[in-house]
Amino acid sequence: MGPEPVSVDRSPLPVETPGLEVVGSALLYSHIRSRVMAFALRNSPDAAPWVPGVGRLTRLGADGKEDLIIQEIPVRMLEARLPPGASGQVVLEWHMPKDLEPQALYVLEVWNQEGNRSVRWKGLSL
Repeated sequence: MGPEPVSVDRSPLPVETPGLEVVGSALLYSHIRSRVMAFALRNSPDAAPWVPGVGRLTRLGADGKEDLIIQEIPVRMLEARLPPGASGQVVLEWHMPKDLEPQALYVLEVWNQEGNRSVRWKGLSL
């Protein structure tokens, strides 16, 4: 990784979809342009199984609205799915593209495979 330091930040609280809960704080690791976000996700006992899908990183414009999808990121877990009532560790790893505005804020959405349930963080400084 080199001599540059790795920083670790706790992300703000996510906006959750009913039936999903981020347990504790999500951690965001940064090293130059590399990013890793890790968090524990709990599926509600009365919800359908949650199968990891895709993460979507979107830039927020000056007006605070989402204006540009930066990239889609694979969602990884050790488990193939979270059955009802189960918890698991979720990890996303990506590289920030060059030439992005250093002061920009972002939205990170983490979707299930079906694309109908997600957790979302808004206002991330990456």
